[in-house]
Amino acid sequence: MPESDVVWISTRLKELRGARFAVTLAPNGSNIDSYRHLATHLNDADALDMIGQQFYDDVVTPEVAVSRVGQLVADGIPQSKIGVGMMVGDGDTYWTVEECVTAVERIKATYPGIRGGYLWEASRAGTSEWSERLSEVLRG
Repeated sequence: MPESDVVWISTRLKELRGARFAVTLAPNGSNIDSYRHLATHLNDADALDMIGQQFYDDVVTPEVAVSRVGQLVADGIPQSKIGVGMMVGDGDTYWTVEECVTAVERIKATYPGIRGGYLWEASRAGTSEWSERLSEVLRG
């Protein structure tokens, strides 16, 4: 679907559903660049509420996560519309709760206005600890 159609549909839905209707993007790491372009157009049309890249489909260091957030900011997306998606787990591409905290602390140090974070799968071990620890970091 052309980006112009996505922008039109999004703005129309917001018109019909009101200010409480949210348009969000949750791209995985391997296709973030195509979403960055769309996010910029949605933001320009005042139709983007949040873009939160998923940092768990590849090995991602805290430095890479900071860099990816920086790309969105450089594209004109306000920090208040940027989130960070995580998954707690044992696999190479997942972060531990401690790694989540470290990455988000580094992101917040550079981009203090970041909107927040989300946990992709709440049924895994560590969910309640993630919620408690990350809410402290994200609220500052």
